Amino acid sequence: FFVSFDPGGLVSVDKPPLALWVEAASAKVFGYSGVAILVPEALAGVAAVWVLYLLVARFFGRVAGLVAALALAVSPVSVAVNRDNNPDALFVLLLVLAAYVGARAIASGRLRTIASDFRKDPSGSSVIAGSKPIEGVIVGSTWSPAKRRELAVS
Repeated sequence: FFVSFDPGGLVSVDKPPLALWVEAASAKVFGYSGVAILVPEALAGVAAVWVLYLLVARFFGRVAGLVAALALAVSPVSVAVNRDNNPDALFVLLLVLAAYVGARAIASGRLRTIASDFRKDPSGSSVIAGSKPIEGVIVGSTWSPAKRRELAVS
């Protein structure tokens, strides 16, 4: 547990520290208020929609990118998460960013980028490294068998 108030860890915060740090920085800049605490989640939600559009449009075209971004933007779960004081909006942003970076690495043929992340953190304890197997399956399954053979050979 993070930020335990006692040595036994009975009273603690069970959220990852990055989300709390972002909220604390926002409160430091804008002053402590409800709006200052919720702004990072809203911005993370908007950024996740934008990065998802970039990811999908790159591989499947602009129309598919707009449909995917619209689906994420108006999804009731996404709307609820992005307007709440919860680290899930930041988690979604980091997962979409990981998928974007992984897809670009695969498309460029630089698979060593993804493999080096596993060597640095084989336990998968970080958010981005923990999503590598999922994004590899998702991105790899969307390509034709010829494209997969081509990447495997190079």
